[in-house]
Amino acid sequence: MKIVDRILFIFVGLFLLGVAAMSALLAVDVISISDIVSFIGQMRVDDIVTKLILLVVAVILLIVSVKVIFARPKKVKIAAYTIRKNEDGEISVSLKAIENTIKLAVAHFEEIKEVRLSLGVSDAGVSVAARLAVPTGVEIPQLMDAFREYMKEFVEKHTGAPVCRIRLVATEFKPVDPDNERKKIAAVEAKKEAEAKKNTDKFAGTHTTMYAKREVEPVAVAEEPVVVDAPAAEENEDRQ
Repeated sequence: MKIVDRILFIFVGLFLLGVAAMSALLAVDVISISDIVSFIGQMRVDDIVTKLILLVVAVILLIVSVKVIFARPKKVKIAAYTIRKNEDGEISVSLKAIENTIKLAVAHFEEIKEVRLSLGVSDAGVSVAARLAVPTGVEIPQLMDAFREYMKEFVEKHTGAPVCRIRLVATEFKPVDPDNERKKIAAVEAKKEAEAKKNTDKFAGTHTTMYAKREVEPVAVAEEPVVVDAPAAEENEDRQ
């Protein structure tokens, strides 16, 4: 966005903000229409500064209004390279199509196991940056030269887009060992089971202690005293 357009939109935004604040104050009866009319009546329109300010505001609002009325939404431009352009129109090929074409070229080489692409477009053509994963032991210089030539010819033939620059980076490819992966998964599962068992034993031990504390202790029952009848006791003594 141009700096002039930015300034215009900032000015209009402040103007609309002031209108919104004025409307809110009118709605809650903080100010009234008569106050606004009185304020406008007190303004000296014959003042040169006031006239200049009004003129600037009018011009800015006029420019913004014209821009809003005749503004058209920008079309979303697809990243592509124009391979042919004439009076009847133009023919372009998207970068996504070029990327898929390069992947087809990669499939021609069994030594290349993985590829990561980054494409760019310029007037000269399409620039390609690729990271190629190859196993250890492969002759990298011969492979990269063969792939560069084949990929350039393959892309230009099937897409019509000239390849102006190619940058290749060979990286090490580490194949996945199924037995090693299974061992890793089994170790993770065993660790989870051990943690779950540990938590279960800890939970059971805590509850066992709580239940032991809740057991009722035996209450000692006091023996009832034996009541002896006094007359009967005296009679027994007399008999003796």
